[in-house]
Amino acid sequence: MHAALLQHAVNIVSIAVICLIATGVGKLVLARAVMRDSDSGESIIFSAAVGFAIIGYCVFILGICQVLYPAVIYSFTAICAILALAGWLVAKKARVESPFLPRTESHETWSPNGQMAAVINRCCLIILAIALLACMMLVLTPEIGKDALIYHIGVPKMFLEHHGIYFIPNNIFANYPFFGEMLYIWGLSLRGEVLNKGIHFAIALFILFSMWKFGRRYISDNRFDSIPLLIFFTIPSVFINAHVAYCDLTLTFYTFVAVYAFVNWFNTKEKLWIILCGVFSGIAMSIKYGGLYLPL
Repeated sequence: MHAALLQHAVNIVSIAVICLIATGVGKLVLARAVMRDSDSGESIIFSAAVGFAIIGYCVFILGICQVLYPAVIYSFTAICAILALAGWLVAKKARVESPFLPRTESHETWSPNGQMAAVINRCCLIILAIALLACMMLVLTPEIGKDALIYHIGVPKMFLEHHGIYFIPNNIFANYPFFGEMLYIWGLSLRGEVLNKGIHFAIALFILFSMWKFGRRYISDNRFDSIPLLIFFTIPSVFINAHVAYCDLTLTFYTFVAVYAFVNWFNTKEKLWIILCGVFSGIAMSIKYGGLYLPL
């Protein structure tokens, strides 16, 4: 039992480290592009999106070059960790506070309406926390998703056995866009299928955080800012996808941050935002065919 608990603890730490590495790499890339209209929370969101994109495409290049060997992937991870550390340090020194601070609540907290809103928010957050905890427990179990075993994990596993990307006969799903599967190659090499499930779960958390930051910035009356998060995560298809190694929430995340960046550009006219919108739109199309509608 102690060994199982230790393994689960290591898996949870590995998921957190993966997120820190991806976000740190993104912060390093965006360090020169000062987000004058973004606060630290938004910086984490867009840095994570950029970081996962860079890691996914680097793994794709390694696959094309037929060098998906454990030593190469471990070395690649170590390089990413060093770059991520540099990114976090640079971001800490060069961070510029946003003039768009989170809006304060427009109602009186001591008023009946304010007290009711506070109670509703607390209840929503408690239910959301329970749902997230239940989902996290499912993440730590073996993968049983049909699509994951056939495609999302099955194909990356075959690429790893072949040490590169190659044509897989009799599996039409292997010819679909596979940005998410490149991240799963990375996860399989480091900790196995549980880490892949953890990556998808972590992306679900980034979606929730992005929704919360978007609401705090653009919705003036945010008394019930936890309700949209609860509604989204408790949609059955979202909850089910969050604890399996699929790609649907990855597509959701990049679609949302692309729209988020576009809205920021529309309000600020900063070129960085429209560039990020274009980048994230392209990544969304490389995840699933459903992303093709996004630029339109």
